[in-house]
Amino acid sequence: MKSIIFLSATLFSSLGFSASLPNGRRATEDSSLQKQYITGIDIGESFDNSLWPGVVTDKYQFAMIESSKGESVSNVHFTLQNNAARAHGLLTGAIHVADPLVPGTTAENQATVFSQVGGMWQADGKTLPGALKLENPPNGPACFGMTPDDLGYWIKKFAIKYRSLTTRSPTILSTTEWLETCLGTTGMNWIPASSRLWIIHYSSFPGPIPSHWSTWTFWRSDASKGVFNYNLFNGNALQLKSFATTSP
Repeated sequence: MKSIIFLSATLFSSLGFSASLPNGRRATEDSSLQKQYITGIDIGESFDNSLWPGVVTDKYQFAMIESSKGESVSNVHFTLQNNAARAHGLLTGAIHVADPLVPGTTAENQATVFSQVGGMWQADGKTLPGALKLENPPNGPACFGMTPDDLGYWIKKFAIKYRSLTTRSPTILSTTEWLETCLGTTGMNWIPASSRLWIIHYSSFPGPIPSHWSTWTFWRSDASKGVFNYNLFNGNALQLKSFATTSP
């Protein structure tokens, strides 16, 4: 997530806004989606903790926070952000950005690092399973230069290791275009059936669903100009709580 200079929560309040959505919209103005789904956000290292009161005011109920990429920590503020979100009553989970191009890396090593720096799950009703973000590297070949089978097998090994460490399967965070292009049916067949889909589609509807899934569990429907990304959970509050509590 790109860095940005943030307005403080006090300044947001003085202007009559809480944490704002893109295109000048606020979550409270996106009433049709709020009535149909549970709303939440995902953030990166640059998110300002002073914005949490505005997030709560806008009725967001969960926050997913990037914690690692490859075999490295990508967010030194993860613990502070996670604790602050929980202190404001949000369910939280962590995001790992896959990077099979790290020299000497393995999927298992990346899953282990992830579990150690924020991705660990516990059945406390407050922790969402970790998410594996799949996207083209900014300075590398599309699809990491891997075949669909090799990439699908890498994801499977990550998922199996993560589940062995946490008892939960990682949620898959990506776009339909990336999954269909880089994995296709043969590559996606490697992904465990227990891994839920977190679809990225910046629109008023979630768009086509990749062939491996029948529906989405999370949907990132908007990016908020670096402040946070706007997400929806495909269910009600009790179902979200159950997803945070029960290992499938």
